Amino acid sequence: MFSLWLPEQYPTDRRASAFAFSTSIGRFIGAIATFAIGAMVSGMHTLGTPVALTAIAFVIGLFIIPAAKETRGGVLPE
Repeated sequence: MFSLWLPEQYPTDRRASAFAFSTSIGRFIGAIATFAIGAMVSGMHTLGTPVALTAIAFVIGLFIIPAAKETRGGVLPE
């Protein structure tokens, strides 16, 4: 997703740094989430509830998507 979205959001001179920063932050969050879900499974003694709670991130994303800037048909920054 970052490969499709970032080129339209950042000028060429900042694109590589923005891509590296975004993917690195995503990896750190993913690692933290893995350990958090494992701790929740251990604490709740079930797999279903912690995994179902991960859907909250996707629900938040559904509310954020309409606020995104549409770049189709526009001139991209150089």
